[in-house]
Amino acid sequence: MNRAEIVKRIGKEAGVSQAVADKVLGATLHSIQQALVEDEPVTLVGFGTFSVRRRKPRLVNNPNGGPQIRVPAKNAPHFKPGRVLNDSLR
Repeated sequence: MNRAEIVKRIGKEAGVSQAVADKVLGATLHSIQQALVEDEPVTLVGFGTFSVRRRKPRLVNNPNGGPQIRVPAKNAPHFKPGRVLNDSLR
């Protein structure tokens, strides 16, 4: 499912136009992104929690058989699904 399909579904389920649904989705995603930039986890009860995890620097093997490559440390987004979401997929 892509963004356009999500917007269509939100518009239909909420009874609003696709333009309004697109603005709401955009604002929601922007709010989640800003919270993660500020290192604040975002919890949607029943759905899951978005957070930021720090990845340590590491050495990886070069796929071309050359010397190992050093991968620097970085922040990466993480999502932990909630119980309701997990149970709905069983």
